[in-house]
Amino acid sequence: NGVSGPSASVVVGFLVGDVSGNRVVNATDVGTVKGQSGVAVTASNFKSDLSANGTINATDVGVVKGASGTSLN
Repeated sequence: NGVSGPSASVVVGFLVGDVSGNRVVNATDVGTVKGQSGVAVTASNFKSDLSANGTINATDVGVVKGASGTSLN
């Protein structure tokens, strides 16, 4: 109809390895992924499957270790 409404901006951040959701990748995240290694992926631990291959394993631990120290501002 040619009429435009108000606009809004939304900022979305995604930090690989931040399985705790606190905007920082640290030892807590590494420990969480290590603790889930070898466990079947479920709706409650899917964030630990960082490689998104359906298995939580050493690859996922390596990804979170590699991202350790990073954060979202």
